[in-house]
Amino acid sequence: MKKLILFLLLAVISTLAFAQTQNPFAGSRWRGRVSYRDSYNQRQTDTYDLALAANGTCIVTISTKLNGQELFQDADGLWSYDEKMFRLECEFPEAEIRRLPSLDWASVYQFDTMRNRFTLLVKPFPDADFTVKTAFVRVDD
Repeated sequence: MKKLILFLLLAVISTLAFAQTQNPFAGSRWRGRVSYRDSYNQRQTDTYDLALAANGTCIVTISTKLNGQELFQDADGLWSYDEKMFRLECEFPEAEIRRLPSLDWASVYQFDTMRNRFTLLVKPFPDADFTVKTAFVRVDD
């Protein structure tokens, strides 16, 4: 009987551990900063907060400073991933940050060993002809 209980307990623990490794993104909030130089050679930094739900929906919040004023915008979106690619799409209907009316990311991702940080190659704005390597870290509430 003790062996059966121990076996069942180990089966439950390994199932939970397997489920966590299956989707390392879901159910977490992630924060990343995208920094680049604009056409006037001024450094721009945008902060992205991603709340990724297990059902493939997300809430994206972007903040930036423009002419000394702090701007924010957020929207609901969709995200997905497979063994190699991370994808995120969202549209900001009333975008305060005009250069960011939408996000359409598709990038190879890489996690650190603890799965508390991952990197993506993203375009800093939709019309950009370059990508920026961006690290997203897990944010605890």
